[in-house]
Amino acid sequence: MARIQVVPLPTQRIGDVEETPFILILDQVDALMSFTAEECVQIEQTTGARAVWCTTSVLDAAQAVTLTDEQREQLLARVTPADA
Repeated sequence: MARIQVVPLPTQRIGDVEETPFILILDQVDALMSFTAEECVQIEQTTGARAVWCTTSVLDAAQAVTLTDEQREQLLARVTPADA
């Protein structure tokens, strides 16, 4: 089963608005479940991630936040098409 890691980037402040951008890493993705570049862009747009990296390899990102099972299910529900 694919693992989802969230890597926070430095917080940006513009006026009174503060934002913490992030990168999503999906590693240990099953080869049959691999994502196309277009699907990764769609995940970026849906989640607000600055980038999405999908790989079949194991990748342990420094300072990554590993999602709880509940958070993982919520994210997957958000990025999975309704007809899938």
